[in-house]
Amino acid sequence: MFGASLWVIMTLLLMIVMVVTALKPTLTTIADLWGQIEQRRDTIKKLDLKITDMQTVSGILSKQQGNFELLNEALPGGPEWETLAGYLEDSASNSGAKIISMSWGVIPVSGNIPVKTDEPVKNNATSIPEGTKAITFKIVCGGEYPQIREMARRIENLRRLSIITGFSIGRNQEGLLTTTIDGVAVYSGEVAP
Repeated sequence: MFGASLWVIMTLLLMIVMVVTALKPTLTTIADLWGQIEQRRDTIKKLDLKITDMQTVSGILSKQQGNFELLNEALPGGPEWETLAGYLEDSASNSGAKIISMSWGVIPVSGNIPVKTDEPVKNNATSIPEGTKAITFKIVCGGEYPQIREMARRIENLRRLSIITGFSIGRNQEGLLTTTIDGVAVYSGEVAP
């Protein structure tokens, strides 16, 4: 009887070892798959959060779209000197001053020959913002003192980022009060495609 119980115990132990050996890879695979499922759930939660954030940003962007046009007007991608000339002419006509002459520094134009215009423009404590480019301009205009003062104020308050670097008032040969306004108009240099 002792021999038979020993055989039964040995058989049971052998069966337990075989079952454990057979089930171990399956249990390991199940544990690995469970871990992958948890990782993917975390990834899905993170992606859902990013999608929500992108929708929020998209909403804010669409609300602020109108301000981009103002930004492009204040700091255009290119020199847009002809638009600036129009602003300056409007400033003169609205103030009552008369433009005698208007001149420009180097103006890059589209074409095959690049023009270096990114040299810093400085005047005492005034310089253009870092990473931008500028074109210089000079306006000579005439009129009465209040008209000239109003013209300078209008130029100073243009939407276009401009810096007055020089200002002088005098009388010409006919006795007309004239002013010379030197300045720079800033642009980003990043023309949109």
